[in-house]
Amino acid sequence: QGSSPPPPPPAAAAAAIPEKEDAGSGGVEGGDNVFLTIVSALGVYVQTMYAWDARHLAYLTMPSRLLDQLAQHEPPPITEPYLVTLTLRSLLECVNAIENYCDSADTEDKKRAAVMAQVAWPSILPAFELLLERTTEQALIHAVLQGYQSFTHSCGMLLLEVPRDALITSLCKFTLPYHSNTPAESPRRAGDSNVGPALQLTKKHVQCIRALFSMAHCMGSIDIMDVESWNLVLSTLQELDYLIKSSIVQISTSGRDASGVSASASKVNQSAAQPTSSENLVLCKDEVEALSSALSNLFASSHQLSDDSLLALVTALCQISAKSLRGMIPQQPGGEG
Repeated sequence: QGSSPPPPPPAAAAAAIPEKEDAGSGGVEGGDNVFLTIVSALGVYVQTMYAWDARHLAYLTMPSRLLDQLAQHEPPPITEPYLVTLTLRSLLECVNAIENYCDSADTEDKKRAAVMAQVAWPSILPAFELLLERTTEQALIHAVLQGYQSFTHSCGMLLLEVPRDALITSLCKFTLPYHSNTPAESPRRAGDSNVGPALQLTKKHVQCIRALFSMAHCMGSIDIMDVESWNLVLSTLQELDYLIKSSIVQISTSGRDASGVSASASKVNQSAAQPTSSENLVLCKDEVEALSSALSNLFASSHQLSDDSLLALVTALCQISAKSLRGMIPQQPGGEG
């Protein structure tokens, strides 16, 4: 990948990788310790992809098996997309194993699922974040988002609030254009005099928003969303609504990308040079209407919630409304509202 050594993984991600000594003191033994070692190794390997060219971060839906090519005289090539696919599939299988134990009626299986989730999430979450941040390839984004939803659902079912809210917070971060377009920029609010150039809400953002909607629908209907979880989701949706309505987010009305080229022509040009990337395609008006409809459906379906879930949703809405009203009160010169 070049003569220069790869940069170290992000500090937050490296710090999140658990150490075997710490895990052992928490009661991880035998097979659970093997599981921890496997997940940690996969997480560390994903961090090495930080130095890879983003074009190589792709997901192969039907990768060829290297064992099937043993009869060949020459060794088969092992490409970066193949390594990404195997690594992500391994992580998703770990998530599926936790989900299977979680769905079991056996109490011991649920306890095992809780231990596995507790030791796995500090490695799985940074891996998901790095892949989702670096890639623009649709199949890889879809696979990572499936992992987010499955793992968040399992943590919610197991009443593991810390990993559940960490996963929701991470996904919410990827729904807003601040993260990938202007990472050093703080959110702009109503009344800002210097709005600056319009942000681009890309196809990746839309996929993350839809995953967030799906997560809220599913988890809210089975009583595993508390006030804090709803607060995270609703605050993100409020910010997104503000960005779109205030025209801070660039919206295409003619199906053209950021360079002014039509979407169909852009796809033809991209396919001739490299795999199709939708990172530069701007959100179109139809997609805005679809997202608005999904948001309305989220509240329209609230009548299906249990009393506890509905109370959590209403409480979160009241907290967000109160916070917004406090922000609208003009400050007096002496600092008093």
